[in-house]
Formats: sequence, structure tokens, C-alpha cells
Amino acid sequence: MLDRRPMSLYELRDSTGEVSLAHMLTAPDDIFAGSDTDVEDIAWLCCRGGWPRGVCIGVDASLEIPFDYVRAICDGEVSRVDGVKRDPRLVRLVLKAYARHISTTATYNTVSTGLIQPIAAE
Repeated sequence: MLDRRPMSLYELRDSTGEVSLAHMLTAPDDIFAGSDTDVEDIAWLCCRGGWPRGVCIGVDASLEIPFDYVRAICDGEVSRVDGVKRDPRLVRLVLKAYARHISTTATYNTVSTGLIQPIAAE
């Protein structure tokens, strides 16, 4: 399996660390901090991820790291877990369907429909 250990925004120096997750969970009404980070920057930080190498390369290049990670999973890493060869195209479809519904209460049927439609269109 790939050994990837993403860093936090604080470790990457993209956050002051004024607000911690622990503090948010234990005293959510006692948080007084602000940020001048705009929505575009927040979106970029989310897409870039916490890969350490992303800190020392350009904006566009840093966005390639998560794409390369997904590519590596689809093209082989997922098959190394149990030695079963899987179709990278289908693995990619499963990941897309999962990502599309990750913050929802989608049923298995809803998620699987998202997998079947692209395959049927070929």
C-alpha cells in the first residue's frame, strides 16, 4: 500500500493554529478567531491537500499530486491489497460514485446507478 501521510494546514504553515479541532468540539461557543483567506484560496487548499511536497512546488504542480495519488490507486495499488487484478476504469468509477455521495445518505442503489450508467453508455 502507498505510504502517504498528509499534513495539517498548521503544519504546512497555511493556518495560524488559533483554533483547534479539540477546542471546536469541547468549547464551540468560546471561539474567537478570524481569517482573511478567501473562498478561492480555501478551495485550492482543499484540492491541494496536505502532501508535504505540495508546499515547495508551484500552484498548478501541487494540484497534480492528488491526481497522481488517485491514478496510482486505480492503476495498481487497489489490486495489491488482496492480489486480485481490477480494471482501473471501474475502480475510478467506484471512487467517483463514492466521492459524489460522500456527504449524503445515498442508498446502495443510488450509488450503484452512478456506476452502471457510464458503463452502459459505452
